[in-house]
Amino acid sequence: MGNTTSSDNLEKPWIIPTKLHPTLEPLAWLVGKWETVSGTPNTGNCPSMKEGDFEYHENMEFWNEGTPWIMEFHSQCSKAISILEYPEGVNPGPRVMAGAPGHVMGGYIKIDPKGSGKCAFFCCQNFGLVEITEGDTRNSAETKELILEPRAIAYTSFIGGPKVKALRKEIRLIDENNLAVDIFMDNERAPMTLHVTARYRRSRLPRQLDSHRK
Repeated sequence: MGNTTSSDNLEKPWIIPTKLHPTLEPLAWLVGKWETVSGTPNTGNCPSMKEGDFEYHENMEFWNEGTPWIMEFHSQCSKAISILEYPEGVNPGPRVMAGAPGHVMGGYIKIDPKGSGKCAFFCCQNFGLVEITEGDTRNSAETKELILEPRAIAYTSFIGGPKVKALRKEIRLIDENNLAVDIFMDNERAPMTLHVTARYRRSRLPRQLDSHRK
């Protein structure tokens, strides 16, 4: 297979990856590389941050190398930088670009081997937080979503505050190549409230089908 581009990949119909273990078929719709969509509300609010509201850019990936029940996950975020200067006579409206890399996360989604339909998302974040959320996956022709409720939070001993007390996640497939993610947060300064909301476009085929991946 020769080199491919993101646009080439998106022109192809979505198929369940050949290396995806059959036990992960309920989450097949998540597999691939996703990137936040410019011009959509990829925004957040964090009471622990001085600037309050913020915009951000994120690349994330879900994949499986054939291991039963477990899907791997990686994400890297950067704070969005507004581009406000245009050539004379050109005014395409506000745009944003990715700034310096910042928030990095990695972890796994595990489906309950007992067949309960539940799954757990355990994730490590680079500033010293580990979280576990659990919930049910819905995988019907009409609805593909993952609703994850707080289960546990752990920190390094030297992390600063205010600390996150709980996280709740809602991940929904809008259509074949578009994803919506809403994350709610409870911390020492504010009760459970919407923390970030973002829309993603599937930017590449899964890694086992992407020969261009380095």
